[in-house]
Amino acid sequence: MNHSEILQQGRCLQAQGNYEEAEQLYRMILQREPQHLDANFQLGTLAFQLQQYNISMACMIQVLQQDKEHKRSYYYLARSLMFLEQFEKAKEFLAIAIQLDALWCPPYLALGSLYRKLGEQKAALHVYDTALDAGIQNTKLLSNKANCLLSVGDIETAIQLYEEAIELQPKHFEIWNNKGQAQVLIGDLNGALQSLQQASSLDPGSAMVHRNIAYVYHQLQEHSLAKEHAETSLQLGEVSKEIFQITLDVYQRLEKYSLAVELAEFAFESYPQEYSFLLVQADSLNGLKQWDDAIQAYKRLLKIHPQQVSALHRLGILLVRFDDVNTGEKYILSAFNLLYQPDVLSIEEAIEIGVKKQASNSLQAASIYIDLGNIYQQNGNFLQAVQCYKSALKQDPNQTVCYRYLAGMRQYIDVAQLMCEIERVEMEHPKYSSVRLVDLYFAKGMLLETLAEYPKAFKAFEKANQLHRETIEFCIQRSLRHITLVKKVHQTCPRINVSEQYPLDVQPIFIVGMIRSGSSLLAELLSAHSMISSAGESAAFSDSIEYVCQRPDILSAMQELSLEQLVAIRQRYQEQVRKEAKSTTKWIINKLNHNYLYIGLIKRIFPEAKIVHIQRNPIATGLSIYQRYFAEPQNFAYSLEDISQHYKQYQSVMQYWLDEKIEISSLQYENMVAQPKEEIEQLIEAWGLSWEEQQLQFHQNKTPVMTASVVQVRQPIYQSSLEKWKNYLPYIEPLLLL
Repeated sequence: MNHSEILQQGRCLQAQGNYEEAEQLYRMILQREPQHLDANFQLGTLAFQLQQYNISMACMIQVLQQDKEHKRSYYYLARSLMFLEQFEKAKEFLAIAIQLDALWCPPYLALGSLYRKLGEQKAALHVYDTALDAGIQNTKLLSNKANCLLSVGDIETAIQLYEEAIELQPKHFEIWNNKGQAQVLIGDLNGALQSLQQASSLDPGSAMVHRNIAYVYHQLQEHSLAKEHAETSLQLGEVSKEIFQITLDVYQRLEKYSLAVELAEFAFESYPQEYSFLLVQADSLNGLKQWDDAIQAYKRLLKIHPQQVSALHRLGILLVRFDDVNTGEKYILSAFNLLYQPDVLSIEEAIEIGVKKQASNSLQAASIYIDLGNIYQQNGNFLQAVQCYKSALKQDPNQTVCYRYLAGMRQYIDVAQLMCEIERVEMEHPKYSSVRLVDLYFAKGMLLETLAEYPKAFKAFEKANQLHRETIEFCIQRSLRHITLVKKVHQTCPRINVSEQYPLDVQPIFIVGMIRSGSSLLAELLSAHSMISSAGESAAFSDSIEYVCQRPDILSAMQELSLEQLVAIRQRYQEQVRKEAKSTTKWIINKLNHNYLYIGLIKRIFPEAKIVHIQRNPIATGLSIYQRYFAEPQNFAYSLEDISQHYKQYQSVMQYWLDEKIEISSLQYENMVAQPKEEIEQLIEAWGLSWEEQQLQFHQNKTPVMTASVVQVRQPIYQSSLEKWKNYLPYIEPLLLL
């Protein structure tokens, strides 16, 4: 073969990635003819590809000794110098390449990138403009200039350039991706999503694009879709801090705490300086109610970073909730001492300081005050709770949730004064987000009701519900499908009676019914008995099934239960509710209302369980639901029509369990309020327990109450609200059909 043929074969091998064979052919030519220009040039490009920059430079110099106008050699020589960080010399050679051919794009791109690397954005823009003025139409050139414009804040022009680049090359996924990121910066999230989805369709395997789509869905509050793309990005190998942060936040919002715990550990191993990942892990363990593990996780973080305010705060709150008050308060005080100078000596002093002095980080301080306020409220210390919420508002006036909390304790505040303050906030912030407006309107509704201004109160509640309803999804058909599946599982799941063979130390009591039907009052009346305690609204039933079966879908898990799993679920449930009740009593209440859906399944696992169904006037119940914002997802609760439909579903489910001959004790709220002793005594005597007089003093119980009824159950029984719904008759037509 002659040199031309050998050279051509070498180029083909090089293009295929067979670098060693290509090099052998180039060197074969050079052995015969050391000055061969093309062989030296090809060997130089090969060395550049292999990152052998000194060899590449030697080859290019050899070429230039023969042809001083060989533009490509100047270009590769400059590129090698860039990697060797000899930037000034690289600029010189790129300028020569441009002089030799003003219409050749690569040296412009390289010189622009060099200036950008050096932080000289204006110089880079000058290079790109020179190329464009010369008449060069190149996708990469337009895209690089757009990227440069983004870095100097000219986002609108950058987007225009991306669009010009797309016209030249519509199937270039990277430009679509860059355009989408630019659209995010100007708040055009829907436009960004369209651009990024186009990028993904052109390159479905791009982890970067999936990460960016996840970010946009996250900003749009479409957390399930964000989760899907974030997980795809991780599976494709993305390990940036950004993808970890997005995914972990989405997991927490979707309450996928187990996934968050696992991913947070991997993220921290990847980025050991990012303590925030350990904080997410601890918070997620808290969300899983694995409190001992959560406490250890917070301590682990504090051992590495002793001044992490959020960890000090959350660990302290957790310890206080679980009765280690002294230790918990020490951690909370440590957090306050980092936020205030000089030292704060007590929690009481910290609360007083909060309304007088701004903390160094007012957002963190507000968060601590809110958590403290919640604890005081749950324990019935309402005056202290009021002070905490006021301190939170002083630190961060945008914490509108505090207005809602304060309005809910209207017996302990100046109603007219708070009403004026809320109206002032409304006027000063006409563009408040819907989340904040929901807080304000619910607060206004409660206050106006207290002032007996019922038409205005209803309008406020209506506005709050309308705003919140726009942010959530409720599908009655989906609920019907779930109920149908529950009934099917009840009919088909294994029937294994284990209560005699594997008895529990706990006697489970399940209080079920529609929310706002009096379950909190019933639980307080019962748990005031010396032999009964309450785990509150515990998710222990579903949690135990998920934990033992390692399946997030409890219905599918129930269809395939083995004896070993059933026994393990019983044991796990017993441990969890005993821990949540913080009691050694045998009888333990679980008052998670929507367990009414699973009564048949509960009796499959706990044949000895006592099921108590509490009912209230359906119109009063529906209105009470409509007047509340629920911390836990109750998506049916923000429309009178949805409430009415959901209530009818609930009635049909309860009738189904009665038709199945399941033993259920029923109580009517109105009767319980009118004659509590008679109603409760009759109930517990059927269980073999005797009435105790202290049960009527339930409101003096110090057990924390974590429901919307927290204020009501801290008072003696009253009947004043039984017919409150009649004040709203003109406005609640959908409920009148119940």
